[in-house]
Amino acid sequence: MNRRINLMLMAALFAATMLVVGGCSSGSAPVTDTPGPDTAVASKPKTQPKPKPQVTEETITPKAATTSSDANADRGDMVTGDTATTAASSEGLASLLKTIYFDFDKSDITSDAAATLDANKDNLLAYPAARIRIEGHCDERGTNEYNLALGERRANATKRYMADAGVDPNRMDTISYGEERPVDPASNEAAWAKNRRAEFRVVE
Repeated sequence: MNRRINLMLMAALFAATMLVVGGCSSGSAPVTDTPGPDTAVASKPKTQPKPKPQVTEETITPKAATTSSDANADRGDMVTGDTATTAASSEGLASLLKTIYFDFDKSDITSDAAATLDANKDNLLAYPAARIRIEGHCDERGTNEYNLALGERRANATKRYMADAGVDPNRMDTISYGEERPVDPASNEAAWAKNRRAEFRVVE
């Protein structure tokens, strides 16, 4: 009887021992999931760099290029405008400057000529940038040499009067044409009276 009890106790102890050993074995060996060939390993997604904006011909608004021809054209327009303004001023002044007349074989400024020169002086002062040429003339009587000298005296007398009236003498040049440029080619007193004169020409 005692032997049977001992065998039962030994069997129970052996069973308990096996249970303990089995439990320890199963608890100490953690199961690790090892990815197989068909199992995808999740990885942290990489941050893709932002693409740089593409610059195309359509996204660029080109500035208007200034070419040398454009620049030259602009300068040409300016020069043309200045030239036109100067020409208009010259024509305007030329129409205001009147001719004076002299007595036969004289270079003195008469009272009628003085009144005309006073008006010419006012007009010249209104155009301070203008330069003028005073031209002395004679009628056909006398030699060419004498009339050239007489025309010079008439031009210089006119210039002196204008300078004394207030016009800068540096703005005035003189020249004599003698009898070479008559206004009226006739040979009579009326024609000669027209040809004994001093005229004003705008040169700038």
